[in-house]
Amino acid sequence: MRTRLPSWVTLDRWLVGGALLVLVLLAALVLNVVNTRRQQQIARLVSHTNELLDAIAETRTDILLLASADQTFLLTNTEDDLRRLVPLTSRATDAGRRIVELGRGDPRQEARIPQVLARLQALSEYYVSAVDGEGANANLAVRYRLLSGYGPRLIDGLDRQLVDMDEIGRDVLADRAAASERAFRTALATGVATGLSSMALVVCFVALLRRHLRKRLRDAGMLRLLSEELREADRRKDQFLATLAHELRNPLAALSLAGQRLRLPDAADRIGFVADVIGNETAHMTRLVEELFDIASVRQGKVKLRMENLDLVAVAARAVDTSRPVIERRGHAFDVVQPAGPIRVHGDETRLCQVVANLLTNAARYTREGGRIALTLDKDDRDAIIRVEDTGVGIAADMLPRVFDLFTQVRHPEIDADGGLGIGLALVKNLVALHGGTVAVTSAGPGLGSVFVVRIPLLVEH
Repeated sequence: MRTRLPSWVTLDRWLVGGALLVLVLLAALVLNVVNTRRQQQIARLVSHTNELLDAIAETRTDILLLASADQTFLLTNTEDDLRRLVPLTSRATDAGRRIVELGRGDPRQEARIPQVLARLQALSEYYVSAVDGEGANANLAVRYRLLSGYGPRLIDGLDRQLVDMDEIGRDVLADRAAASERAFRTALATGVATGLSSMALVVCFVALLRRHLRKRLRDAGMLRLLSEELREADRRKDQFLATLAHELRNPLAALSLAGQRLRLPDAADRIGFVADVIGNETAHMTRLVEELFDIASVRQGKVKLRMENLDLVAVAARAVDTSRPVIERRGHAFDVVQPAGPIRVHGDETRLCQVVANLLTNAARYTREGGRIALTLDKDDRDAIIRVEDTGVGIAADMLPRVFDLFTQVRHPEIDADGGLGIGLALVKNLVALHGGTVAVTSAGPGLGSVFVVRIPLLVEH
């Protein structure tokens, strides 16, 4: 029986798919980490920009309050309104310095920082010197100085710079919002890819596990089958050895008895009987040895066929002459059906005669006395057909696949197979195979006879 063991060198598509999915999963995880860090960086930049915008808004509010206080003093000319100018200037200056600190690091904002610093410095010096330099009671002088409008012009210029910085900050927020949207989409895509890859990886793992388990079960089944085959082969070997011992013991006992008869005083009167015994038993032992030699030679590939063009009808006639004594001794009716013309094949005459003779002898041995055996020769478009049919003990269904195995014998309590080692049918199968043919057996069951069919390729006439 041919068995196909699993090969570990076979590249498994599930394993390759799993490896690719692991790579995809790792790539998705790396991309997810990078994207997460990018989102964190964007969040920090957005927070920083919001702080800058808040500082700009606070500074604009302070300088607008300063401008309003300036105009109020010009209208009221009171000491309290004059004193309000200095703290408002300090607040606006402090808020402006915060803008400068937050704007550093952004190339678009840094270009305006020197101008903002200069205007803040000028604004601080102008209002502080205008208020403190003239003294607390010099409101009229301060009023005249503030009427010059220099302070509002400084505030207006600073406000325009702050408006520009605010617009730049809002553009930066828009860009970072777009970047955040892209990062979110990337995170969503990588999340989906990671999830799908994980599920696919689980599917691959389950498939590989199932495949591995199936292989293990199949290997275990094959090992069990091989073990059963080995046990069966061992049983057939023991049966063969027992049969061989039995087959050799009987002729050896007869030869021993013949030798004892030769030692008797009246041995001369029994010489013919003794010679017949020795001849018959020696022929029986020779046949056993020849069968053993033939099957050993065939299985080792040492048989060399003498191929020639033959008439299968003539070959079968020789085989019938060889098998007829066994058939007649058991009282079987024997029919031969053959075509009127020859059946031409290319083969070894001796071996093909042996095939037919073995099938006829096997049929005679496994058919009850007084049974019927039929040999039919025929042909179709491609093959010559040899058909041997008997009314013998038949073959059980479980034995049919093993009939042609070496040392296999069908046992039946009502039949004495008249010798045999379970070699004949195995030899038939091997010899037919050497001729490029096939042999098959069918049986309806125990007690219903058997049919053996041999097919040999016809001779192709050129």
